[in-house]
Amino acid sequence: MLKIDKISKFFFDGGNSIFFNSKKVEAVKNVSIEINTGDTLGIIGESGSGKSTLAKIIAGIHNPTKGDIIFKGKSLLNLSQRQRNNLIQYVFQDPSNSLNPRKTMMQSLLVPTTYLLGLTKDKAYARIKDILKSVSLPLETLNKYPHELSGGQAQRIAIARSLLSKSPLIVLDEPVSALDVIIQEQILLLLKNLKKEFNLSYIFISHDLAVVENFCNKIAVMFHGEFVEIGNTKKIINEPAHEYTKLLINSVP
Repeated sequence: MLKIDKISKFFFDGGNSIFFNSKKVEAVKNVSIEINTGDTLGIIGESGSGKSTLAKIIAGIHNPTKGDIIFKGKSLLNLSQRQRNNLIQYVFQDPSNSLNPRKTMMQSLLVPTTYLLGLTKDKAYARIKDILKSVSLPLETLNKYPHELSGGQAQRIAIARSLLSKSPLIVLDEPVSALDVIIQEQILLLLKNLKKEFNLSYIFISHDLAVVENFCNKIAVMFHGEFVEIGNTKKIINEPAHEYTKLLINSVP
């Protein structure tokens, strides 16, 4: 379904004056992996390991410095952002990063539906109502502004928006880390149910190994911008090969 082929991403830190040279920061280094249809791939690593940068590259928010991303045989780098959004959607850790505080939920959901799918407002509204039902939110939610929603409700709206375009792959960047434990469980159960209902594949970014272990069928362990271990979740948890993976497992309470 998706092939990440030798992706690297460099940033330049500082060096904007005549007194300091800029420093090249390699956030992602020569990363390759394949995601099959129906996979839930967990990318695990500590903060600063490069996992969120990679997630944004996959979703088209950042462009890679090197490498390619191939979706069903076609390079995503040759597509427009609109075309990419129809194939891959991205859910932020904090929904406030993607919800306009001056717009109601109806306004926030209507624009991507009409833009990406080219639907009339009536048909877009019908689709929004169906998706809202799928994420277990009442219709009254559409009249609310972001500040009127709880954290769990806001994340459900963010998930709903990712479903509107009928994208088969969703990148979830720490989608439950800002929520309390009970709401975390509810959102994870919702994501599992949506995966079955819409035949989705997920890339799940997290620093929480316990969550990844219970949610993902495949794991890629990221350390200093590189994948140090990739494989079946249970096998890696039970038989870790890399020292960093062992450290992550031993750090789980």
